[in-house]
Amino acid sequence: MNEYDSNLLNSILTYLVDSVSYINDMESKKDQITSINEKLKEEKSNIESLKSKISELMNSYSNDYKDFLPYKEKIDNYIATSIDQFFSLMSNETVSSIADITKKIENDIKYAIENVKLFLINNPLKILEESIKIKNDNNSLLSIASYKCVLNIEYEFLLENKDLGFTQNPHFLTLTPGIKIPVKLSENGEILYEKLDMYSLYNAELLDNNMVAEFRDNNKSFKFEYLINNSIKSILYSTDNNTTDLISDKKLMNNINMDLMANAMKKLYKVFIDLENTKIQLLSLKMDGVDLIENTLFDKLLCKLIESDYIKNIVRELPEKSNETNVITKELIKNRINTIGNNCDKLNNILFD
Repeated sequence: MNEYDSNLLNSILTYLVDSVSYINDMESKKDQITSINEKLKEEKSNIESLKSKISELMNSYSNDYKDFLPYKEKIDNYIATSIDQFFSLMSNETVSSIADITKKIENDIKYAIENVKLFLINNPLKILEESIKIKNDNNSLLSIASYKCVLNIEYEFLLENKDLGFTQNPHFLTLTPGIKIPVKLSENGEILYEKLDMYSLYNAELLDNNMVAEFRDNNKSFKFEYLINNSIKSILYSTDNNTTDLISDKKLMNNINMDLMANAMKKLYKVFIDLENTKIQLLSLKMDGVDLIENTLFDKLLCKLIESDYIKNIVRELPEKSNETNVITKELIKNRINTIGNNCDKLNNILFD
């Protein structure tokens, strides 16, 4: 078994199994709340029945002993108040118990999501398409990495910006100060330049081998398309009502320092690469179009991975047992899956039958 397969299997057995265990615990606690509520309804019914029986007894007694009638109302009120106080106390204890269980359910969900995050954070699945987007959101940069993987699995991570110099001051001068770009010709044929220093990043995306970045300064913008072989594919300059492809204009193109521009874009590309290693929050996870986080269906993810021929082929080649430590065996896998509880037999049958 190679290192990739070993890491994948370890991640599944460590993080996904724990995640599903938390979800199973959550479902058990939900059943517990349902049971408590049903018991409370039954107790309320019993209380009402008790009050009714006491009332009938008091009415009967009043009919037999007329002198008792003046005391009946006082006794009725006292008994009703006492019973209601008892039920209120019991109800408060039940509400408090449900609140405690609900808090534990919230923690189960949090820990389940955290374990799925830890599973995905190092991109253990084969990636078919990857993109990183940076967007200026109310003068603060929002960075998100998106992945499309095998088995129709998609997920997104929020990335941390605070420790990267450029993201703290996302102006062009942070990449390379003092750059001027020719943007048009005056009426007498003189080339007019635009200084890039105070243009700030508005949005950018790295997709495969292509990076597009737009910088804005009020009503003006530059959009650069950069290929990671360190070449500029296009530069678009826009104002309120006009967009110019600077590279297609030979006179302007000849006055652009393309090496300088490419080096600036290379620095921005490096920012993307650094960002990709700063995943801080799992924003979304979908499989076959279904939101696994919203519906807490992490068992579906575990099942799909285990059902895949790739995982079954890895497991098939493992030893049954081993005296060596840090060796993944079939016995170890069975023991880990058995910790899940619900569906453990189904998962074991998938792998070992």
